[in-house]
Amino acid sequence: QISELPPSIGALKSLKKLTFGGSSGICNKALKSFPESLGDLENLEELVLDKCKKLQCLPKSFGNLKSLKYLYMRECKSITYLPETIGECQELVEISLSKCVALEMLPLSIGQLTCLEDLCLHKCK
Repeated sequence: QISELPPSIGALKSLKKLTFGGSSGICNKALKSFPESLGDLENLEELVLDKCKKLQCLPKSFGNLKSLKYLYMRECKSITYLPETIGECQELVEISLSKCVALEMLPLSIGQLTCLEDLCLHKCK
């Protein structure tokens, strides 16, 4: 399992979808964080981090993902917060955080996401 991404991930300027974690019972138990260069993925539209059980946080540069429309973080059981910069992702239409049991609160900037149509917090504490 991949435990970290190289900073050079930010050089993938044409990348539209990045999938980590798992499906059908498979999970990533090693990935804890992302490099700040994640914010350099200017064309990224979909980020799938389902079942990244050890993921603790997203980088502050997350707000630079101006094309991001879909953020899936279902069952990321170690994430305690989302970066305040998420409010800068003005194209976001869907965020799924179901079963993120350690999530303590949403950032105030979530209110800036005027295109957001679906916010799933099913089974969050």
